[in-house]
Formats: sequence, structure tokens, C-alpha cells
Amino acid sequence: MESESDVRICKICHTQPQKYLCPKCGIGYCSVACYKAEVHLECSESFYKKCVEEELKLDEQDPETKTRMLEVLQRMHEEHAGDLEEIEDLAQHGLDSDDDEEAPDLSQRLRNINLDDADSVWAALTDAERQEFETLLQNGEAEKLLPQWNPWWSHHAKPKLVEDLSPTSSPLDYRTNCPKLKEIKPYDQISKVPPAKCVRNNVLNVLHAYTFTVLYFNGNHHDFAEEAIFILLQLCNNLRENEIFNEPELAIESVSQRAINCQSLIADPENLSAAKSACLSILQGPENSNKCFYVKAAFSDIHQLFMEAKTLSKRKKPSNNMDKEFTKRFPDHGKLLTAIPREKLRLHLKKLEYYLSWINSYGEDLYFDF
Repeated sequence: MESESDVRICKICHTQPQKYLCPKCGIGYCSVACYKAEVHLECSESFYKKCVEEELKLDEQDPETKTRMLEVLQRMHEEHAGDLEEIEDLAQHGLDSDDDEEAPDLSQRLRNINLDDADSVWAALTDAERQEFETLLQNGEAEKLLPQWNPWWSHHAKPKLVEDLSPTSSPLDYRTNCPKLKEIKPYDQISKVPPAKCVRNNVLNVLHAYTFTVLYFNGNHHDFAEEAIFILLQLCNNLRENEIFNEPELAIESVSQRAINCQSLIADPENLSAAKSACLSILQGPENSNKCFYVKAAFSDIHQLFMEAKTLSKRKKPSNNMDKEFTKRFPDHGKLLTAIPREKLRLHLKKLEYYLSWINSYGEDLYFDF
């Protein structure tokens, strides 16, 4: 008699826990690789055949469609074992006109849908497409579909033995790729009181929360200003709770701990290390003669992000999407839509302006060795 643990093991590789059930034969499997395995070839080939049939029914007379499908079939020959001559024959000669009507192509289903509305997009997907999406999330493959982003703070100029002073020389790359610097008054013009020593550490706390947030959104944080601000505030105790940090190590570690404890985020060692490395890269600056330029750019970017969130909060009322299917299935998405009061956004902006002014006057000494 099989134990409960045996029942939950993949019936194809017999090593990994099963995550899915084949809709045709009901066998439990753990991954796409096992689904495509030779012992399961009868089901997987019928699945690919059905996909071809669905595509061909959209436009039998379109030669470009047939050409594209033949290219797909060729790749399938290379990737999967088995005889697919029957499928190729379908691609070459089309289908009988009395075949059942199939669902339209995904591009047609999404034609009049707002792609920023996750619930509407989810409703337009077929069951197979939804399962594929969840498989990508569970296997950690979804991130690989995102385009590679090169952070603006990754450029560091090497010292030059000969300086080009020609007026026709091109501007430095890091100035053009960075966020636009916000103009701010010097510290002595906004405050007559010397800054406390803890300001330096508080700036580190904000900066580390910023790098984690930007990397989390793969550099597209301005496309999701409200969600990005929500995450940044979850990570940054100084902005959210006015916590004061007397040691730089505590300011940095606070963000890591907040990320680990935040259910909305994936805070594995790789993500935490990447955020710290990014923070250090910003602190190092693009070159020795302009060391705090990246810190100014980072805080200018944070200020702009809060301004965008403030504008969005004025334009629309907070919506409750928790009764919709996608938000129910992926509740973290709904949590990120929590609105931040405009008065709090205004106070955060004032604090960021104070830090920007401090950086302009004292930022050259801002450094922390991770």
C-alpha cells in the first residue's frame, strides 16, 4: 500500500513532489520536462496537436500563418521525440470545414482589454493559459521572460591619465542615463540647526529600501508608482515610522529584515544580496570627482516616484478588486493596491527634500562598507 508521501511523488520521474495533473490521463507530474517525457508522449503530442488545430482554424487562407506554424513544428521536431507527421499534414493542407469552432487567438481576445487590469486579462485567458502562467510562477521561470535591465548606477568611470578638455567632447554616459536631479536649496538655507549624526544612517535606510524596490520592479517602478511606493514604505522604517538609526549596520539590516518578513515579497538570499550590492554601487558613485552623484540621482528618483503617486491618488479613488478572480487567486496583487493618504505622501516628500538638501551639502562623506 502506498504511503501518503508516495502518492504525492511525481509519477514520471519518481523523485520530485507532484504539482500538476494531466487533464487527459490524470497522472501526477512535477514539471514541464516530465510532462514532455517519453513515457507521457501520447498525451503531450495530442496536446501539441490540439494547439496546432486551434491556430489553423483562425485563418486557413493566411499563408503567413501556415509558414509560422511550420516553423513551430520544426522546433517541436527538434525538441520532442515522436512522430508528428500527422500534425504537419494538418499544417500543409488545413482542416475540414466541419470541425468544431475553437476559441479565438489570444491577441484577438486581448485586443480591447486594458492590459494594466490584471483581472480583465485573467478573465480572457483559457484554462490552459492560466495553468501555464501559474506553472511559470511556481517554477520561478516568469522572471526569465523579462528583458534584461542594466541599472544606471552600474557605470563607474575608470581613472584617466589624460583628461580631455575639448568643448566638443560628448557628455558622460552616467549623466544621461541617470534620473534627472532635483534642484534643491543647500542645507544651510533650509535649516539653521546642524544636522544630527543619525541623518547619515537614516539616508542609508532609505537608499537600501529604494534599491530593493527598483530591482523588484526590474527598473519599471515608475510604471507602477503606487505599488512601488507601497513596497518602499514597507521596507523603510525611517520613512514609514520615523525610526532613527544610530548605527549604519542597523539601518541596512532593517531593510533586509523587513523584506524577509513581508509576505508580498520574495526576499531570498539572491535578492537581498543584489539590493545590498546596488546600494554599495550607488554609494561608490560614478567617479571619484563626483562621488555622491548617484545618491543625488537615487533620492531625486524617489522624490519623483512619490510625486507620481500623489498625482495618481488625486485622479482616482481607491478601488476594491478583492472580489475579482485574479485578485482572489493572487491576493498579494490586491494588497499592493492599498492607497496611501495624500497628506502622508506630502510629509514623505518634505522629508525627502530635507535629505536631498543634506546630500548636497554633506553627501561626499556618505559611505558604508558592506
